[in-house]
Amino acid sequence: MNIIWFPLARIPTSKRANKGTWFQFQSDGTYISGQWGKTIDEGTFFVRSEQNPYMGRTMQNVFLDSAIDDNRDVEWQIQGLSEDGGYMSWVKMAENSVNKEPGMTKVIQMMSLPTPQALRVDSLGNPLY
Repeated sequence: MNIIWFPLARIPTSKRANKGTWFQFQSDGTYISGQWGKTIDEGTFFVRSEQNPYMGRTMQNVFLDSAIDDNRDVEWQIQGLSEDGGYMSWVKMAENSVNKEPGMTKVIQMMSLPTPQALRVDSLGNPLY
């Protein structure tokens, strides 16, 4: 199972509420997503190129089109990528998203669903010491 996990950090109050959020992308252009072990959403996705005037280069944007809830439709711009492709930095493109709240996230590739134990947090995202 090839999982992409998003520890979303839109604003401080929602940071922990989004812990354990994950997306699994399929080669046929579909995805499923959830939080921890629960599946929440499904839909289609596509990637498009866009010129970023601030960075002076062409960027790849990922658009998620939810089949369950149109309020989850969102576009992310990939602004950083590790050499091996295992880590990415994504910035939300608010003008092309239903929810106009700004956001950015670090995306990591995982082979299994995230668990609170593996990330050393409780089910609410609070750190375990």
